[in-house]
Formats: sequence, C-alpha cells, structure tokens
Amino acid sequence: MVYIKQRWSASFQSIPPSLIIEESYLQTFLHTLEYIAQTDVLLNTIYPQPNQPCLIPRSVVKTMKKDAVIIDIVGVGVIETMHYTSLLDPIYFEEGILHYNVANMPALCPKTSTKALLMASGPYIQAIANKGLKKAFADDPCLMKSICTLKGKIVDDEVARNHNTECQPFELSMLD
Repeated sequence: MVYIKQRWSASFQSIPPSLIIEESYLQTFLHTLEYIAQTDVLLNTIYPQPNQPCLIPRSVVKTMKKDAVIIDIVGVGVIETMHYTSLLDPIYFEEGILHYNVANMPALCPKTSTKALLMASGPYIQAIANKGLKKAFADDPCLMKSICTLKGKIVDDEVARNHNTECQPFELSMLD
C-alpha cells in the first residue's frame, strides 16, 4: 500500500515515510510510466529502501517492446521482474524483455573501478586511521551507515535480505 500525501492532507505521522509519496512526485511518476512501453533501454538508478513498494510492476514491464532491455545498476526491489545475476550468467529474459542486474558490475573493469573506489573511500580510510574505528564511526553518520558486516555478523538490512539471512542491527557498542 502506498499513501499519496496531498498538500491539504492532515497528519501522516503514523505512516512509515517510505510509503508516502508527495502528490507532485506521483504525477511525475505516473507520467513516466506512460513512456515505459516505448522505451528501448530502461536503466534503473533508484536505490531501493526497506519496505519500499515495487515501483515498476510486472504489468508495466509486459507493455515494453519485446527487444527492449532493462538494466538495474542499483539493486533489486524497484522493478518487479528483476533479480540478481552474476558475471558468469549476467542476463535473462522475462516477459520477453532482456534483463541485466549484476550485483558487482565494477568487477568488469577492475583497474578503473579500483581507482574510483579509492577516490571515494580514501577520506573514510584516512578518518579511521587517524581517529580509530569507533570515533570515526561516531563522528560520521555516512561512515556508520556503510558497514555491512562486523565480527562475523551481517549488520546491514539490505545485505541480509539479499542473502536471505538474519541481520543484527549495528550499534557503536559492537566496536568495544
């Protein structure tokens, strides 16, 4: 269930934020859905949130041209017909549409992706080296959200979901 928040609506405090769509966003989204049937390549860059409803259902995918391609570079959950594939078996057809969703696309260009990863992660590595793990995490909410595993446990909801396993929510006290 998705709730549409209209400008004149009363309180939405009891509804999880991931299920609320502003009216103007909904109009834009519905307008976009009209064009999917004409699309040759659909590239998803929407990062799925926990409990987020599927944005592009199978019924919409069915309307696409039979030679169309869907590429999901972010993750499963936004397009109903997507599931993770691997570098060894990267594509599959569903509803007559070619799908591509490799979880580790950077592995296709290791030198370039390594440089990009270093540029993006370098400041965080430096902060951990200078402050220690616990203080670096406490000082930077982005860094704290980046941890996926710790001491043999998965602490990231999405990683746990993708591996059909339990998640132990991360807490700073786990670093003691």
